[in-house]
Amino acid sequence: MKGIKKVMSGWRLTTPVTFIFFNRPDTTMQVISCIRAAKPKKLYLVSDGPRTSRSGEKEIVVQLRQTVERAIDWDCEVHRDYAEVNMGCHKRMRSGIFNTLAEEETTIIIEDDIIPLPCFFPYCEQLLERYRDDERIFYISGNNLLSGESVQDGSYVISRYPSIWGWATWRRAWEKYDDSMVFWEKVKKEGCVRRYYGERFGELFEKQLECAYSGERDTWDYQWEATRMYYGGFGITPKYNLIDNIGFNREDATHTQGGCMYDFTRRELPFPLVGPTHEDVDDRYDKLYIKKIVAREFERLYFWGKVRYRLRKLFRGNRSS
Repeated sequence: MKGIKKVMSGWRLTTPVTFIFFNRPDTTMQVISCIRAAKPKKLYLVSDGPRTSRSGEKEIVVQLRQTVERAIDWDCEVHRDYAEVNMGCHKRMRSGIFNTLAEEETTIIIEDDIIPLPCFFPYCEQLLERYRDDERIFYISGNNLLSGESVQDGSYVISRYPSIWGWATWRRAWEKYDDSMVFWEKVKKEGCVRRYYGERFGELFEKQLECAYSGERDTWDYQWEATRMYYGGFGITPKYNLIDNIGFNREDATHTQGGCMYDFTRRELPFPLVGPTHEDVDDRYDKLYIKKIVAREFERLYFWGKVRYRLRKLFRGNRSS
């Protein structure tokens, strides 16, 4: 097995990188430093426009774009996808990825709070090529919240539950993405979500997806997961966790407010990558993921749901008294 230094010696990333950032200079510059180490030949910079309701945000957004561009000091084809007005998380993420994949067959996608290990980039590049024509696989994830204990066979697993914290995909998969979820009623009727998550958690996750479908939740990734399940797709998860998410417990977080319940301990993958013995979903890994991650997530949602319900009930009672 080779160390990552030997793998990356003389190697340069040819897969285009889509880097999505907005208004957080501290996290953004940490991520661009990681991208710089891989020196991608093509880099798509995706930035949302400032919100008119936030005083001083326009200056921060413009200055950060300039700072990121100055940090690109290697030979690189840079594509700027800068919104003039604020589009919001949902529309900006969706359009940014669509714009990249309108030009490219593949891309590695990194947001401004995801810190990847050096091996993340060759891992994504090699598996994008290996599974290029495998229609079952929708994307390659760099995140494993269970890490080493969960994968016994090879460098990665095929899973029903990949993560979009540091990931890569193909045009052939992303072109299926439908953020309006026109298929949603059919998905519910045919029980697609419950086939993936089981009866108990499937019912709970359906409620989360319903919020995305109705527009109650301003997000893009629930629609992506619903699309994947509708088409019967899977993802790839590495044996070890390859990324850190530094976006938790920040006032400027979009979907990661509050403390972090996950262990983001990272570990380099040895190369060459070894595929699983059987090119099929790893049921052992998925059962462990349901038990240790999904169950905890829904327990937390249920707990805070009860708290919010009781606070609303208390508030209404005080107003009527």
